[in-house]
Amino acid sequence: MNFLLDVEAQLGLSKISGHEFSHREDKIEARKLDYHQKVNAGYREIARQNPGSFRVIPYIDGEPEKMQMQIQELVDKFIKDNNLDRTLLKISG
Repeated sequence: MNFLLDVEAQLGLSKISGHEFSHREDKIEARKLDYHQKVNAGYREIARQNPGSFRVIPYIDGEPEKMQMQIQELVDKFIKDNNLDRTLLKISG
């Protein structure tokens, strides 16, 4: 299962300081907004074409806990629906 945290390109770029590692923008961060919009649209299309593999999680600004909760619920459902809970218990026990 793949998760796509769906955030508009402009908002996503506004969240990047560009100073996380090297104190300057990297090559991808420095690209123009239209590039990032195309990448975003491409990932959305991949998710749309593969609904059995992708779950789209809408970005909720300032609410990472809500997004994490959505992901956790989907993972828990996947485990239950695929009878993986027994397998995981064997592995951890």
